[in-house]
Amino acid sequence: MTKFFLIFFAFVLIKSQLLAFEECDTVRACIGNALTLSVPTGKGVHYVDVMKTESHKLLNNAFTFELWMKPTRQEGFTQFIAGLWGPAFDKNDAWILYFSDKDSLIFEINSPDVNLKRADNTIASYYAMSLYNRWNHIAAVFDGSNQTASLFVNGILVASARNNNYPATRLREIANPELSIQIGSTNALSDSPNNRAFLGQMDEIRMWAKVLPQLEIYCQKDQSLVGNEDKLILYYRCNEVPENFTLCDASGKNNFGKARSGTSCQRSDRVFRSTLIASPLSVTDTIVCDTKRTYTFTVRDTSICTNRIWMRVIDNNFREIPIFTITPRNTYLQPNQPVNFTVTIDANFTGQVNGTLQIIPYNNCRTVINIPLKITRIGELSYSKMNLNMDTLIAHCIEKPYIDSIITLCNVTDKSSSPKVIRIENLQTKFPNVFSILSKPLPIILQPGECTDITVRFRSQGITSTYIDTLTIISNDKCLGTGKIPLIGRVQEAIAITYADGKTRLDSIDFGTICVNFASQVTNYNWRN
Repeated sequence: MTKFFLIFFAFVLIKSQLLAFEECDTVRACIGNALTLSVPTGKGVHYVDVMKTESHKLLNNAFTFELWMKPTRQEGFTQFIAGLWGPAFDKNDAWILYFSDKDSLIFEINSPDVNLKRADNTIASYYAMSLYNRWNHIAAVFDGSNQTASLFVNGILVASARNNNYPATRLREIANPELSIQIGSTNALSDSPNNRAFLGQMDEIRMWAKVLPQLEIYCQKDQSLVGNEDKLILYYRCNEVPENFTLCDASGKNNFGKARSGTSCQRSDRVFRSTLIASPLSVTDTIVCDTKRTYTFTVRDTSICTNRIWMRVIDNNFREIPIFTITPRNTYLQPNQPVNFTVTIDANFTGQVNGTLQIIPYNNCRTVINIPLKITRIGELSYSKMNLNMDTLIAHCIEKPYIDSIITLCNVTDKSSSPKVIRIENLQTKFPNVFSILSKPLPIILQPGECTDITVRFRSQGITSTYIDTLTIISNDKCLGTGKIPLIGRVQEAIAITYADGKTRLDSIDFGTICVNFASQVTNYNWRN
């Protein structure tokens, strides 16, 4: 029995680990949820422990830590953001990012060899009062080749420092190898009653075993990474549901984050500010007789970053509309360089097509540009209504036995280079007892620019139903696909009489043979409004 239990437990454990692996990094959007830390002190303090793997050994003489954050000010306290620091002084201090009690953002690198507390540290500092209660991107970069620690805010270098007396060429190897990097706090939290964990939200947390160039910091802050980028050793997208307390490491290095004391990912209000500009912003056009029409659009990226986009035209159900052709379908955008593309409609129809041209960046962080398209195609003979959806009639209603709807037909060849007379030979429907047509005597002759009104009459019928028909207009209009207008009308019974089952319609009652002065058998029926 014990052996069976151990085998079963091992199976469940392996299965749960496989499921956890499969579910990791399934949501790659960079905006949505964010790591939320709301308890900065006490036994239930919020923070994340980073699991240790062999990849941490790559953090030596070059290192970049970056994230989006929205901090809440904790006046008069030191507020930790992340680091491998403490407890005690020097021996377990490698690097730390924090707000000082004087509201400075500080990136601090400990000397790898000397133990003089802060005297031998490399400290980059930036007055950070403007960073509270709003989203900003922060990058802390250590470059051992020139012994500098640097801070970037929203991709802009704001501070850089070098300790000329004790230049740091590498990160310190801490004395206790069991200690882990923490996010939202550090192992030095208990070193002083003035220390606090982070209060606020964090998103898109990344750690690199290299110096990330400023252009990459600036451009990639607004991008969702693949996860296999060179020397990326930790990547928390922070897209977990609130009930999941393990942060997925999208870098594939298995540096999972363990959210402590109820720390979780909650909905954030971080938004992306698009750098794409497109024109025109909408298209409304009427095509007369032509079967093709091409529209030119221009798109430009106003940032200093290269972007790649693709385009499509969709309907209200997000399905692509096949009559539109886009050339080219995708393209690269160089900084501030406009790019043109065309959208061609195969206009072999009569009526109106409403669609949305979407300009979609390949990166998940970018904002989609939606351009409404409203294209109407008419022939030499135009119709004021491309379809008729009549109101509902009541069955057998004497007061309102029919509904009339007027359609105006116009000869629009006066707008073309070849005006001509339009001759309407016939106006017909498949079910004239339901949809009848009232007009001038046929044929109707229309001079260029002249119009005539016809009336479509929808007549009430005896039962509840939706009635569908087509008005066919036979004329010398040469345009392909013209001459048909869909018709829809509905009849609703006000009273229904059925058998006792409530479903079968009662159309007659047979009382059988009845003797004089005797009543017939009772017949049950339902009357329903």
